[in-house]
Amino acid sequence: MPKCFATGDWDSDGAPQIAWFIGVARKTWDNTPKAPPREIVQPIRLANGFGASISTKDFQDDRLRVALEQNLLDALLWGLANPDRFETWYAEAMQRHQSSLTLMQSSGLDVDALPVLEEFLQQSEEIVRNYERDIGPLPSIPDRLLSDARAVGVKINE
Repeated sequence: MPKCFATGDWDSDGAPQIAWFIGVARKTWDNTPKAPPREIVQPIRLANGFGASISTKDFQDDRLRVALEQNLLDALLWGLANPDRFETWYAEAMQRHQSSLTLMQSSGLDVDALPVLEEFLQQSEEIVRNYERDIGPLPSIPDRLLSDARAVGVKINE
């Protein structure tokens, strides 16, 4: 992923081009079409830089923020570029979870059923809104990024 994805420099001459990134990344993504998103995106292992546990103070470290943003951007771009694959993966994951739910609950685990996709997305948005309420607002999405996203077919509610 280009460095400016993580630094947020969308206005420089070297700013990332979403369509280009998706085109290049698709070669990797398509090698494992049924893999879960976490295997396709291959998140950065935070333990390599911060150890087995991360303190609350570490969350003030710009390196951690950049690493978390990188993981989010990779996954977000995969999901936006592959909405049908994401929906299929989620439905299959929900079905696998549901088939094990009775056993898990009868074993004494306090496990809930997974929400349907729309509810999951609403809960995800609520997490972001709560973050903004508790920590502070996220930066606005740069116009160039919005334009690139629209160019690859992403529908954006403003």
